[in-house]
Amino acid sequence: MVQRQLLDAIEDGYGPVLSVFLDDPRRDETVEQVILRVCRGAGILNGKIQISSVGTLVEAGFELVHDDSDGMHETHHDVVFPNTTDIQWCQAFVDSFSEPRPNPAK
Repeated sequence: MVQRQLLDAIEDGYGPVLSVFLDDPRRDETVEQVILRVCRGAGILNGKIQISSVGTLVEAGFELVHDDSDGMHETHHDVVFPNTTDIQWCQAFVDSFSEPRPNPAK
């Protein structure tokens, strides 16, 4: 599935990227509150979400680029893959995230 999404992004002219939403906690905000705020603010409609961190993605070899073009929410970022759709990179992306959990904004 990740490899197909990556190929679609390339075919659509975006390059080897997949979208994520992220933000830092505000003062006195818990991680759970950040997750809820980002899901609500970005209008994430999925019933389930998966959690990662910038550090985990960067350590796995990915670059994150802020992208609020075309009206995207301010927390939208692209995870940039090396110029490849190699299954090992797709697996590294999947391995960087938690198991699916309910979207708290639903």
